[in-house]
Amino acid sequence: MQVVAVTLRDGPFSGRGEAAIPAQPDAVATVLAQIEAVRTDLKGGLDRPTLNRLTPPGVARNALDCAFWDLEARRSGKPVWRLAGLPQPEPLVNTYVLDVDRPETMATMAQVHASARSLSVVLGGDLLDGERLRMVRAARPDVLLGVRWAVAPRHEALHRQMSSLQAAGVLWSEQPASEARDAPPGRPAPSTPLIVGQAVREAADVAKLAGRVDAVIIDLDLCGGLTEGLAILFEARRLGLKARVDGARGDSLAMAPAFMLGQLCDGVSLNGPLLLAADRPVPAVYRGGTVWCPPELWGHPAPATDAAVAPSSPSAAIPPGEGSRDFQLQQDDPGEGARPPETVQAMANISALRARPAKQTSDWFGQPRGLTVLFLTEMWEKFSFYGMRTLLIYYMTKRLLIGQENASLIYGLYTAFVYFTPVLGGVISDRWLGRRASVIIGGVIMAAGHFMMAFEPLFYLALVVITIGNGLFLPSLPSQIRDLYSPADPRRSSAYNVYYVGVNLGGFLAPLICGTLGELYGWHWGFAAAGIGMVSGLAIYVLGRRHLPPEPARTGGAAAARSAGSGARRFNRFALLAGVAVTVMVFRGAYEQTGNTVALWADDGVNRAIGLGDWSIPMTWFQSLNPLLVFLITPLLIMRWARAATRGREPSPLAKMAMGAGLVGLSFVMLAVVSWCSGARQAHWLWLAAFFLVLTVGELYILPVGLGLFGRLAPKGMQATMIAAWFFACFAGNLFAGALGTLWSHISHAQFFLLMAVPTGLTSAVLVLLDRPVRRLEAEGREEQQAEARAA
Repeated sequence: MQVVAVTLRDGPFSGRGEAAIPAQPDAVATVLAQIEAVRTDLKGGLDRPTLNRLTPPGVARNALDCAFWDLEARRSGKPVWRLAGLPQPEPLVNTYVLDVDRPETMATMAQVHASARSLSVVLGGDLLDGERLRMVRAARPDVLLGVRWAVAPRHEALHRQMSSLQAAGVLWSEQPASEARDAPPGRPAPSTPLIVGQAVREAADVAKLAGRVDAVIIDLDLCGGLTEGLAILFEARRLGLKARVDGARGDSLAMAPAFMLGQLCDGVSLNGPLLLAADRPVPAVYRGGTVWCPPELWGHPAPATDAAVAPSSPSAAIPPGEGSRDFQLQQDDPGEGARPPETVQAMANISALRARPAKQTSDWFGQPRGLTVLFLTEMWEKFSFYGMRTLLIYYMTKRLLIGQENASLIYGLYTAFVYFTPVLGGVISDRWLGRRASVIIGGVIMAAGHFMMAFEPLFYLALVVITIGNGLFLPSLPSQIRDLYSPADPRRSSAYNVYYVGVNLGGFLAPLICGTLGELYGWHWGFAAAGIGMVSGLAIYVLGRRHLPPEPARTGGAAAARSAGSGARRFNRFALLAGVAVTVMVFRGAYEQTGNTVALWADDGVNRAIGLGDWSIPMTWFQSLNPLLVFLITPLLIMRWARAATRGREPSPLAKMAMGAGLVGLSFVMLAVVSWCSGARQAHWLWLAAFFLVLTVGELYILPVGLGLFGRLAPKGMQATMIAAWFFACFAGNLFAGALGTLWSHISHAQFFLLMAVPTGLTSAVLVLLDRPVRRLEAEGREEQQAEARAA
């Protein structure tokens, strides 16, 4: 994106203005020519009202007009808002725009803008528009909702869409039109204001819209600056029309005049800075669904404290003339930057901003290259981890001849400490090593541990080494994802979903490859394959490190801890989260039997034969069912919850978790019945597959939902601590699972499976009891965020 950035100087005073140049042929040349046309007048003492008479509406006038206002503020010692007769600026609710896409993608993007209070949905004029509105409204039932059209709809089409607009609670509709005369001759319905976007270039055009629309859009790049924007606003008010301000292109300096004008308007959509990879050192502040332009950014008597982020270029200053003032026009001098020198020479008055486009040609699969690096690294790490875990219980009982009871304890200790060491590893990474060093060091240690597993005398040492390496690796890799994107990048919404595919892809492949090698060709081959997978992931990370985000500054953590608040509310929050954590711990006591006692039952209690031949399904292959089912079931659950939300019946987080725990308990009851009915005979393998199906559905209801709950309810500044608390609950739960597994050899299989339904049933009951106070806590959290936004 290119902008024209000018500075007007009058003795010791200077004023700045900026405007975005449209991506049209000859646009740059046109803007430069319009500025050059008033060069002589500027030297002679041209004032702002005369400027508006001499230059046409558009980008050049906007940049010059805003620079005039800024200069007047500095010369007079009064801020622009006072000079223009505007109220003292306050934060404004900002409308975020959801570009036209698939309905489910737009709904996801609506959830990404979690703090937004107002959204504008871009409609494509096709048959999917109704579904787009329905899914966005279901995803964000709490926001003010408007629509704008990618293609100007015919008047009849607006009437046909009216039922969808009204059902979604749409408050306004923006229709693109290049001139005021293009506005439709009537309103589609009195309940939905029709706003004609980009129709008002001058105040004289407003009268042509009276009786046709309810409101007008004011775009300073279109009308030519704050002076004309004020004239349009006052004319609209005189005629009984509302007004909204739009600023979709430019950095924070370009948004500041529109922010001033927005103080008297009925809505603003100032999203230009959110689409940039870099902004002014003193930028506009987007917080809690509002936008705020600091006084020092523009229009304040104090001298400017920042410079544009554009690259430097030779000065285009106009030498002092014979007028009464030393009056100069020049480009902002922003410092060294990103534009090629030859481009700078060709555009003496043009600054370039580095924008992040919707789709970059240098990306891989539509996402930043760094996400592909992290995806593949995590896939191979999980391949090594689940490959080794698949073989562990069989290796101990079949090769090392460890008794089932002791093998269960060892398995529980190992899987527990896999979740405990990241609590310490995250602290080490944040405070001392940094994320990249932690990933590399942790990966090397884990690879060494996996290769050590191939040697029987090193078995216990290998388990310890793997858990230590995992502690550094696990928290440091996914924490790099968010820094790959700018805050408003729409792809950010799907980034963690893409990453989670890597987790499950590795978990799906590991039992098939490592399990088959270990079961059929020798345990050491399976462990070696796991080690090779870890080395592969580490190599991908090192070779692709240039695509990863830079290291953040090291943190001490004390300030964040102090910001968590105090008193009864803080105690209640921690107490409720602790209660949820305890229920998750009890739940995992049963859930983690899938890799322990259920794996043993798959070996000796299940008939795995296929057809009439001698071939049987390898027992380790059943461990691939869970990640495979995660792939298949997750989209169906999301659709189910979206439909429920549309009807206002989506369960609360703890209600979902309670249902999930109940389903996992049901899966174990099913195994108990199958085992009891089978007696001394082996059960058919389809029953085991059915068990994993029910268990996976329950897992998706409780584990991801619980992790998200901890993230949302974490006190401000303690998000990482709360996620660590979640890992600690997993640690304790896996220890509990190992202890429960020792009962496998002392009671019948049917009794054991029935016993596993007890902790899941208790978990479900306690979660139901905690549901109401947690819902109340979430409501208080939303109120606190709104209060913070108002205070900001």
